[in-house]
Amino acid sequence: MYCKTCGMENLDEAKVCQKCGASLNQANDHKNQSNKIEYSGIFSRAIAYIIDLMILGIAFYIVSLNVGRGSTYSICILVISLIYFSVMEGSRLQGSFGKLIVKIKVTDKSGNRLPIWKSGIRYIGLRFFFIAQTIAKVQQGTPPAVDFNNVNQVMKAFLTLPQILGFIGAIYSIAIALSMLYSKEGQGLHDRLVKSYVVNRNIHEIIYSKELRSNNALSH
Repeated sequence: MYCKTCGMENLDEAKVCQKCGASLNQANDHKNQSNKIEYSGIFSRAIAYIIDLMILGIAFYIVSLNVGRGSTYSICILVISLIYFSVMEGSRLQGSFGKLIVKIKVTDKSGNRLPIWKSGIRYIGLRFFFIAQTIAKVQQGTPPAVDFNNVNQVMKAFLTLPQILGFIGAIYSIAIALSMLYSKEGQGLHDRLVKSYVVNRNIHEIIYSKELRSNNALSH
């Protein structure tokens, strides 16, 4: 169980935080006041992801100005994306900026935040084939020019490892979307991998979060 005041991880049966001494029962009381958990729908998650891509796009553009659009750029995209989602969703915020804006968060089955390493695995599970495709492109280097009047060259271009991984990745993305639509808890395949859930932030939680920030400000 994570302390809502300082973020310290405590034993599930703990009554007070071992770091700051805050009551953990108080956090549970607020949880009990909340309505039934509402799992986030695919539409909210899609909007959140689009917002995240817009934010990351700024970072990617800055990187491209410094390293160009070659292999280094591709690796930087992978690393930045992995760090962004892993750290944000494994932090006290329990979500990326996109998820914060649409008021949803990532939790485990108990409603607690995921460890950062597990958030990283979750992201890799979501983008596995994109990551594999990018690595394959880096290893392949700049592909040779293709004469589209030459059927053999066109076939070879479409049967390269990066292209095959891209096709599989597209099918995998559809499978993830379908798993969200037909799962009772709205879990994608990557959520099932680490037993995570994406839920709506309820009004009691938002009020409690504001109270905590106010109390922390007064204590300092």
